[in-house]
Order: sequence, then structure tokens, then C-alpha cells
Amino acid sequence: MVKKMKFGKILTTRVGEILDFCFPRYCMACGMRLYSGEEGLCASCLLEMPLLRYSSFEDNPMVRRFWGILPVERAMALFHYHPNSNFTNILMEMKYRHNIKACRLMGRFVARHLKAKDFFSGMDFIIPVPLAKDRQKSRGYNQSEEMARGISEITGIPLRTDVVFRVVSNVSQTQLGVRERQENVRHIFQLSSGISLDGFHILLVDDVMTTGATLLSCAETLMEGNPSKISILTLAQAGDVRG
Repeated sequence: MVKKMKFGKILTTRVGEILDFCFPRYCMACGMRLYSGEEGLCASCLLEMPLLRYSSFEDNPMVRRFWGILPVERAMALFHYHPNSNFTNILMEMKYRHNIKACRLMGRFVARHLKAKDFFSGMDFIIPVPLAKDRQKSRGYNQSEEMARGISEITGIPLRTDVVFRVVSNVSQTQLGVRERQENVRHIFQLSSGISLDGFHILLVDDVMTTGATLLSCAETLMEGNPSKISILTLAQAGDVRG
């Protein structure tokens, strides 16, 4: 029995090596070829990833952006977003290169990283920030929703996409300043009819937080459903991350 298990493991490894040779895969961050056992990111990029190492989920620079505005229970991002760094390529893969696999892969990655630290304790639903219908139709998917699916796979927390929707297709936030971003996302979300979140702890998921304007607008809409707690999780956080 032990010999069969060892043979099966060796066979699986060899098949993986053959597939990697015939169909090479490349790191989403640096573009270097991936070796057998590596998935999405190479070992070098995993070591160099600018992970955020906040000592608290309840009191950190991400949570503080919502203080005095919204009662956020916990907030966290996986890594610090630096424009023009290799790790920006991950977000490009997710948003603009139709790489749904990358979205789910990074969702699983962030979930494994934070599950060990008990970030997801007591959460009832995962709700991704929705895209406008025309943008989702053009792109074919919502990168935040696909990332949330990866998180749900690892944590077992149910994914809900029927709770809130975007009623306004606002212009891209990319080139806007702080005040312009806030105005650009005002009243763009709406709670689905008949939805009650009474007593539930919900996790709001997005790909990147810059000023927090979009997350704030969506979270304020979700508060109309009377959840007991709202927490926020993104793949990346831009701006000042000093604790």
C-alpha cells in the first residue's frame, strides 16, 4: 500500500513536470517561467511580495480610514500597492487580461494567509463590490467577485452576489483625486429589494483600496440592511500604510 502511494506521488510529479515542459506557465508578477509546484507566482516573487504585516485587524491604517464614518469591525489587505512595481501586474491580470483563474488564485492565497490568523472568525457572508452591468458585460466577469469565490473556497463562508448592485456606471477612478473619487461614487449602489442583513457579520471584498471611497459607498448601502458587523478585505492597499 505504501509503495503504491509513493508510486502515485512520483507519477503525479512526473506528469506535472512534463506538462510544465510542454505548456510552460509564467509568474503573474515578474513574467519568469514557473517550475513544478509553483502556482501563479514564482518562489522569488512570493518572498519579495510587500506583504502588509499589521499587528491588529481592528486598529490599523486601513481601518482608520473609516473611523468616524463607518463602524468597520476588521479590515485587511494582503500587500501594499506600488504603481509600476511587478506586483501591479497581478491586478492587471485580474482586471484587464481576462484572467479569471488569477482572481480565484489570489482569493485562495489571501484566504490561506489570513485564515491562519483567525481573520474570518464569526463572518456569515462574503459580498464582493459589484461592477456596473455594462462594465461587467464588457469585461465578462467581476474580478472582485471571482476573488471572493477563491476566498469562499478556502474559508467555507458563503458568497452572496444578490445583496447589493450598482445602479450608476461611474467613470473610472484611476485619474481622480480624493474629493473627486468621493463624489464619483456617491449613491452608485443600491440594496436589493427585501434584503435584510439583520444580525449578520458580512465581509465586503474588493481588489484594491486606494482612498476607500468605493468601499465606503458600498458599505454605507449595506448598512441599510442592518448588519451587526461589517469587515473589509482587499488584495492590495495603496497609499500610506504606516502603522
